[in-house]
Amino acid sequence: MGQPPGQAGACLCWCLQARLVDVCVNTVFLYVCCGVSAAQNQAESNKEPSSSLIVALPLATAAARLRPAARYFRCQKLLLQQNTSMETKTSENHLEVQKMKKKVLRKQVRAQHTLMRHEGIKCVSHATQSLVIANAGLGNGMSRQQLLRILEEYGAMETLLMPPNKPYSFVKYRTTEEAKKAFNTLNGKEVTLEDCGQNIILYINFVEKG
Repeated sequence: MGQPPGQAGACLCWCLQARLVDVCVNTVFLYVCCGVSAAQNQAESNKEPSSSLIVALPLATAAARLRPAARYFRCQKLLLQQNTSMETKTSENHLEVQKMKKKVLRKQVRAQHTLMRHEGIKCVSHATQSLVIANAGLGNGMSRQQLLRILEEYGAMETLLMPPNKPYSFVKYRTTEEAKKAFNTLNGKEVTLEDCGQNIILYINFVEKG
């Protein structure tokens, strides 16, 4: 059997490179159907096959091979789109987390300066039994009952001090491990004040005095 003309082969390659596989496959099958129909008509009339039939027969094999390729390229395109979308979302989530961490750190430093200025108490970087909780004081609407319920989830407390009209409170746990657990869980956490329905974010530091 003869091979496809050079012009037809170049056209097929161009279609594949341009990812127009579906168009190429459909075109080939249409051409094959025309060739088969011509062959049947010529067989009935006992005539020699035309040159178009000679070209169409090898194209039938090419069409059968191109159909799986078309499905493969469609699947690869969908996978690429899904992966790109997931990578974009992951990058956006990572940026949001980093921004939140920086914000919490800034608020912690501000709370340290406020505590030092008003109470003369210095925050420490190492873990202790005592914590100061900014935004969780009587001065900004936090009730003692609500704060007790929040803090007792992380261990037994020895003392809870809430200075009048101040936006912070002091808590001392029985062990340093309990204080660390409360620090790691509550620092930067958003809670809703029960008395007024306002949302606040807790910022926590370790202190030597509770």
